[in-house]
Amino acid sequence: MTNEQLARKWFDEVWNQRRTDLVHELVLADSVCHTDQGDFTGPQPFLDFHAQMLTALPDLKVTVEETLAQGDSVAARWLLTATHAGKPVHFRGVTWIHYRDGKMVEGFDCWNVGGLMGRLGSPGG
Repeated sequence: MTNEQLARKWFDEVWNQRRTDLVHELVLADSVCHTDQGDFTGPQPFLDFHAQMLTALPDLKVTVEETLAQGDSVAARWLLTATHAGKPVHFRGVTWIHYRDGKMVEGFDCWNVGGLMGRLGSPGG
C-alpha cells in the first residue's frame, strides 16, 4: 500500500468507519502529532481525541478532497461535515503525515480546533 493510500485509509476507515482498532496498526508508540492545541505522542492520546470529537459530532464525516505525496510524506486536504445540536457544522483542514515503513511517525494537523469548540459552545453555533 502506498503512503497516499495509507493516508486515505486513515481518514476513511479510522474517522468515517470508526475503525479505532486500526490506530494501533497505523501509529507507533512514539509517533508524534503536532496540533494547535499541543503535541501528543502515541495512539492513546489520539484515541481520546477521537472519542471527544465523536461525542461532540456523532455523525462526523471526513472527505479527503486532495492529496499530495512525495517520498515519505503525504499532505491531505480534507472537509469535515457533521451535525451538532441539530445544526450543520463544516470546516476544512490539512494534515501532513510522515511515514516510515507503512506507519505514521509524525503528523501536523492544521485546522482551528479552538474556533470549532467556540462555535459548538456558542448559542449562535
